[in-house]
Amino acid sequence: MTVTLVQFAVGSVLITFMWALNLYKRPKITGAQLAAILPLAVVHTLGNLFTNMSLGKVSVSFTHTIKAMEPFFSVVLSAMFLGEESQESLDNITLFSIITLMSLFLMAPVTFFSEGIKFTPSYIQSAGVNVQQIYTKSLIAALCFHAYQQVSYMILARVSPVTHSVGNCVKRVVVIVSSVIFFKTPVSPVNAFGTGIALAGVFLYSRVKRIKPKPKTA
Repeated sequence: MTVTLVQFAVGSVLITFMWALNLYKRPKITGAQLAAILPLAVVHTLGNLFTNMSLGKVSVSFTHTIKAMEPFFSVVLSAMFLGEESQESLDNITLFSIITLMSLFLMAPVTFFSEGIKFTPSYIQSAGVNVQQIYTKSLIAALCFHAYQQVSYMILARVSPVTHSVGNCVKRVVVIVSSVIFFKTPVSPVNAFGTGIALAGVFLYSRVKRIKPKPKTA
């Protein structure tokens, strides 16, 4: 939980600087818009939390095989929360910025209540870990996490959700293969076959969504 909180905190700091320095226009958000964004922020928070938890429990390849089902849940959530488009809709960067800030406020009390404050130098030293190394790697991980998320939202603003899903499918393959190479993750033939089926299913689903029905002829 602490790692997830640090990721949201670093992202929130970057967003605050971006607005303070007028690098991106600071939005004017109504209460109704915040209420509509809240469910998305909750899902975003839980998604990143469970991803980090799974990376600590199982292999990277298995985690990203499960995450290959994201397009299915994206369709379900889009139908639930984005069925009607508001006239004062927010652009993707603004939406992501607000979701990140809300995720920080959602994550902070849960983390402090369940884990306490574990990111202090004294606590890290008591665990026998190099403080500077932990801080440096956590900062780099948080910066990469925020950059990846923001670029993903920027790409989504320029391409269709289906194209974005195909790109995500390719990304999963790269991550899984990289984890096997760099982390020496053992992959049995059955695991490789299952991963291939999951990724192929997502890819085929994305391709089928592109097929437009033929116009009916009289």
